[in-house]
Amino acid sequence: MFNNLSKNLIKLINKIKNNKINNDKNIKLILEKIRLILIESDVVLKVVDIFVKKIKIKFKKYKKYKDLNLNKILINIIKKELINILDYKNNNINLPNQKKSVILLIGLQGVGKTTTALKLSKLIKNKYKKKILLVSTDVYRPAAISQLCKLALKNNISFLKYNNKKDPIYITKSSLKKFKKSNYDILIIDTPGISYHNKKIEFEIKNIYNITKPIETLLILDSMMGQSSIKIPKFLEKILKITGIFLTKVDSDTKGGVALSVCSIMKKPIKFIGTGEHINNIEKFYPDRIVSRILGIGDLKSLMEEVKNKIDQEKSNKIINKIKYGLNFDLNDFLEQIQYIKNIGGIKSIIDKLPFLKNKKKFNEKQFSNIKNIINSMNKRERSKPNIINCSRIRRISLGSGTTEKDVINVIDQFNYMNNMMKKIKGNNIKEIFKNLKNILPNNIKNLF
Repeated sequence: MFNNLSKNLIKLINKIKNNKINNDKNIKLILEKIRLILIESDVVLKVVDIFVKKIKIKFKKYKKYKDLNLNKILINIIKKELINILDYKNNNINLPNQKKSVILLIGLQGVGKTTTALKLSKLIKNKYKKKILLVSTDVYRPAAISQLCKLALKNNISFLKYNNKKDPIYITKSSLKKFKKSNYDILIIDTPGISYHNKKIEFEIKNIYNITKPIETLLILDSMMGQSSIKIPKFLEKILKITGIFLTKVDSDTKGGVALSVCSIMKKPIKFIGTGEHINNIEKFYPDRIVSRILGIGDLKSLMEEVKNKIDQEKSNKIINKIKYGLNFDLNDFLEQIQYIKNIGGIKSIIDKLPFLKNKKKFNEKQFSNIKNIINSMNKRERSKPNIINCSRIRRISLGSGTTEKDVINVIDQFNYMNNMMKKIKGNNIKEIFKNLKNILPNNIKNLF
């Protein structure tokens, strides 16, 4: 989402690497460039003007230090000002320890409310150890309720389904009554998609809000909407009180201005972001970490948290022991490593959080799917003893996986290198591990390091 903003800011910062603060002409050009970058990133003009003005004031404070590096000063100033915009009051979700609570999800049609309801339910259940009850009042979108019901059951989330009921108010009242009598902690309600000119839905959502008295009312915003998203909060604030924002489709190629614009104008915190279609592609919003990613500083803290929360520690320990004692890896281990990468958001998500990459180009996740398909097309003996894979076996594996023979050979070569590398890294430091790690990655991302 922030790729455009991040790319241009990093480019500007690198360009002025050796410049000094005492050059007024340089500072003026930098401010003009920052203004242009923000406008191109779809940030509302009012927010752009305030942001540039604040940076200009901060620059004046540093002018007396003539020998200071302009590059470092700019990073420091931009980082602080971006955090000031994004860090509005409480970014934490409000979850009382003992009190039963309702969370209301509202938003326009097509912003991803249904998927968001499921992601949020699973996150709160697993991370905050709350018993979740999920219900949908979206009776207008065809199959919306049955879709959410199937996905909820698949992911072990309790769901209240009302067959043949077409009244959102009835569903709300009945669900609230059952929730109060149950042992569930949180009731999450997915509401009908709002449209600007549908007074009936507007009236129903207002009633749902008044009936449930939610502890959190999260506005679901599509990050691809750009500046038009600013109109939505103003429209909704007339009928209810929004407590926070859930930003969806953050993994898309959007310009990123919506986050800065909404936080600055609406004065509401972004609490969560959706980073992909998978149910686990949800992150708690940390303004300082997001800003670090934007400026290319990296976000290792979030990466470590994802590794801890989304990777099977028992299986991971087996791999660690193999590294520790210099034991042989097989292709089953290699396949598990690919799955670990997928579980923590894919290689793109990892790259975005790493601070030492020169340039963060687009990466095709399909290449990892190909590796998975190739290994899955092998039999048990081939996976445990890759050295037996000869030309005829390579031909069979390529046909079974829908890839070329060259692709199969590349996977085996990558595996052999990783196997040798794992034996060598025992006792070495993390820098050397990362230096060697790039050689087992697909060719199109080796040049990122």
